[in-house]
Amino acid sequence: VTVAILAIWGVYLVKSVLFIIPASLIYISIGMAFDVWQACLISLVGIILEVTVTYFLGLFLGGDYVNKLLAKSKGGQKILDMKINDNFPAFLVIRALPVFPIDFVSLFWGASKAKFPRYFFASVIGIMSRVILFTILGDGIYDYIPIHLIIRIVIFAIPIGVVIYLARHFIKLRTQ
Repeated sequence: VTVAILAIWGVYLVKSVLFIIPASLIYISIGMAFDVWQACLISLVGIILEVTVTYFLGLFLGGDYVNKLLAKSKGGQKILDMKINDNFPAFLVIRALPVFPIDFVSLFWGASKAKFPRYFFASVIGIMSRVILFTILGDGIYDYIPIHLIIRIVIFAIPIGVVIYLARHFIKLRTQ
């Protein structure tokens, strides 16, 4: 169990720098594998790791680089267009809405040098509502869909997702 939890936290760390792993799939998967409360605690630590690493990555990379990176995606452009100040209620609302990608927002706020404590607490509180919902959903899915079917779907879906992502990336490189 300890190795599985460490592996999950490793996935959160990878997610914080790759930006291609959907958060909802992580929450649902953890909800399927663990008791709901245990899954929520595991995800809480994962979210703390994710939002901290991505914030400091944004701070390290700086505003110009992050703005160029965000401008390349539709979700990133939405974040740039919002012009949010260092404001706890705004942080909380944006984190509670599943519309804005967690990692892009963290990267942006790190690059814009938002005050870390405000950003951190609003991020964790706002994201946890989603985590609890998706964890409960994952727990329910486990009750209704046989695990061997889920494993097969995941085994086929991950390589397909990686191939699609890489193909889109190489097509973008060729068209530039």
